[in-house]
Amino acid sequence: MSRHFEALAYVLETTTEEQFVQASRLTDPERLSSEVYPLERAFEILCNYVAELNELGLAAAGLTPGDRPTNLRLLEREKVLGSDRTRRWRGILEARNQLQHEYPDIRAAGIYEAAAELAGDFPAYVREYVAWMRRLGFGGEK
Repeated sequence: MSRHFEALAYVLETTTEEQFVQASRLTDPERLSSEVYPLERAFEILCNYVAELNELGLAAAGLTPGDRPTNLRLLEREKVLGSDRTRRWRGILEARNQLQHEYPDIRAAGIYEAAAELAGDFPAYVREYVAWMRRLGFGGEK
């Protein structure tokens, strides 16, 4: 998972929002493949990892996972995520769904912003998730 986080951070460092938005609107395959696809793919993969971790963690906690928004609400209820983080992650995962299901040429700025938010918040999310797993009895000292 860390390599996908590092890839997303790298793409965000090397591609500005303006470049990403402009390239997503062009028909130039070179710019699309060098400035759009890397960010989209890294964003998608990292979002999928988060969604899967949420689902697996809830199941390990004895809760019945649902769809992605439901899982975030359950994590907030379990005090894994605060309300601000839950709200941010709902937006991030919704942007991922938009990307997956209706290629958002006109929403490219929103995808870039969601990717930047994901990259910025991911380390704290992982720390809180790991702390939750330890509270559940996983990963403790032997």
